[in-house]
Amino acid sequence: MKSNEKNETTKSNIVSKSMIIVGVIAIVVGITAGLLVGNARNKAKEQAVAEAFLAEIEALVQSGKDAYHGTDTVTKDFAKASEHFTQALDKGDARANYYLGRIAEESKDYAKAKECYEQCIASETDTVSDLSRFALGHLYQSGNGVDTDYAKAKEYYEQAIANGCVEANNGLGDLYQGGYDVEQDGAKAIEYFTLAAQGNEKDWVAYAHLSMGVICAGKYPNVTQDYAKALENYEKAATLGDASAMSKIGVMYYDGTGVEQDYAKALEWYEKAAALDNANALNRIGVMYHDGVGVEQDYAKAKEYYERAIAFDNVSAMYNLGNLYADGKGVEQNFTTALEWFEKAAEKDFASAMRAIGDMYLQGYGVEADWTKALEWNEKAYEHGEAESCLSIACIYEGGQYGVAADYDKAIEWLEKYSEECGDSYGYERIAARYYSGKGVEQDYTKAFTYYEKAAEMESADAMAWLAIMYFGGDGVEEDYAKAMELGLKAYELGSPDGAYLVSVLYGEGYGVERDAAKAAEWNDKYEALKAEQNES
Repeated sequence: MKSNEKNETTKSNIVSKSMIIVGVIAIVVGITAGLLVGNARNKAKEQAVAEAFLAEIEALVQSGKDAYHGTDTVTKDFAKASEHFTQALDKGDARANYYLGRIAEESKDYAKAKECYEQCIASETDTVSDLSRFALGHLYQSGNGVDTDYAKAKEYYEQAIANGCVEANNGLGDLYQGGYDVEQDGAKAIEYFTLAAQGNEKDWVAYAHLSMGVICAGKYPNVTQDYAKALENYEKAATLGDASAMSKIGVMYYDGTGVEQDYAKALEWYEKAAALDNANALNRIGVMYHDGVGVEQDYAKAKEYYERAIAFDNVSAMYNLGNLYADGKGVEQNFTTALEWFEKAAEKDFASAMRAIGDMYLQGYGVEADWTKALEWNEKAYEHGEAESCLSIACIYEGGQYGVAADYDKAIEWLEKYSEECGDSYGYERIAARYYSGKGVEQDYTKAFTYYEKAAEMESADAMAWLAIMYFGGDGVEEDYAKAMELGLKAYELGSPDGAYLVSVLYGEGYGVERDAAKAAEWNDKYEALKAEQNES
C-alpha cells in the first residue's frame, strides 16, 4: 500500500515538474517570441525612419535641381537651390557639393566652386563625382580660380568620360573648338559635342547644342559655315532653357544672318533671354532703345536695360552707359560720370572703352587735354583689338599738341593700318590728300594717286572723283580725258557731287568728248542737287 502511494506520489511529482518545465518553456518561448516581434517592430521602425530620411534628402536634392535648372512650374532661383542643396549636404548627401559648386561658379566664386567639386570627387558619390571631375576640368581650361592648365583639364575630362560621364565630352569639344593645346578642328569638336548632347544633365546638354551652334555659325577648320544648322542647335538649347542660345537667336534675327532680318523677333528672343537674367540680352535690348532700332527710341529705357545688364557685370553695358552720359542722351551730359563708366569697362579689358578714354584726353572732355595720355590709351586699345584707335593715334601724330610732337610719317603709318584693318577707305584718302597737297610731307602726286586707287578699290566715291581729277589734269598719271569721264560718272553714281561737276566740265569744254552745253548744264544741275542734298543731311 505504501509502495503504491509512493509510486503515485512520484508520478504526481514527475507530472508537476513536467508541467513546470513546459510552463517555463512556454514562458521562454513567449518571451523570445515577444523579443523577436519587438525587434522586428523596432527594425521596421528604424527602416521606416531611414527611408523617410532618405526620401527627405532626395526631395531636397530634387527641389534643389528644379530651382537650379528651372522647370515649367518652378522659376530658376539659385538662392533657393543653394538653400536646398546646403540642407541636403548637412544631412550627409555629398551629391549636393556638385550643384553647390555649379552655383558658386555661376556667381564667379571660383575658389568655392573648386572646393565643392573636390569634395564631391573625394566622396565618390555616383555620377555626380564624375560631373564634378568634368566641372573641375572646366575651371582649369578657363583659368577661373586656378592657373590655366589644358593638360590637367583634359586629364579630368578623360577620367570622367572613362567612368561613363557622357557630359564630359563637352570639355574635349571645347579644347578642339578653341585649339587649346590641340590643333583647332571644328569637325572634331562637333563629334564630341554630339556625344555630350546625349547626356542627362539638362544644362550640359544645352551647352553642347549651344557650342555646335557657335561652330556652325562661325568659321572653323573642317566645318562649312551653315546658319540653318546653327539656328537649329540654338533652338534646341533654347528649348532646354539656355538663355545664351536665346540671345544668339535674337542676334541672328537682328542682323538678318541666315534668316530674314526681323527686329520684332530679335526683341522677342532678347526678352526671353533677359527674363532669365542674360546680361548680353539685357544690353542688346538697351542698344535697340538707344538707337531706336525696331522700337521707338527711348534713352531712359536704354539706360534702364544697361543698368540691369551692369548688375550682372556686363562690360558692354558699362561702355554704352558711359556713352549716354558723354552724349547727354536721356541724362544730363556728364563727362566725369562717362569717364567713370569707361574706366570700369577698361579695367575689364574692354578695348572700345580704352579708346573712349583716350579720345576724352584727346578732346579735353571732362579732363584736361593730354595727348600723351590720349596716345597711351589709344595704343592700349589697339593692343586689345580696337583697330579704330589707329585713326585717333594718327590724329595725335598729325596734330602734334599737348605733349606729343608732330610726326607725319607715323601718322601715315597709322592711317594705313586703319584702312587695312577696318576696311575703311578714309585712312588711304587722308594719306593721298597729304601727298597731293604736300602738307607735312614732300608733295608726291604719284603716291597720292596710288593711295586714291587703294581707296577707290574700296568703292570710295570721293577717291574716284579725285582719280578722275588727276586723270583730267595729268597729275601723277598721264592725262586721260576718257578715264576722267569714266571715273567721274562712277563717282557720281556712288554719291560724289564732285564726279558730276567734273563730267559737267568735260562736256562744257569738250575735253575728250564733243562740246555739249546742254549736257554740261544738265550735269551741273546734278552737281548742285546732290550737293544741296548732302548739305541738308
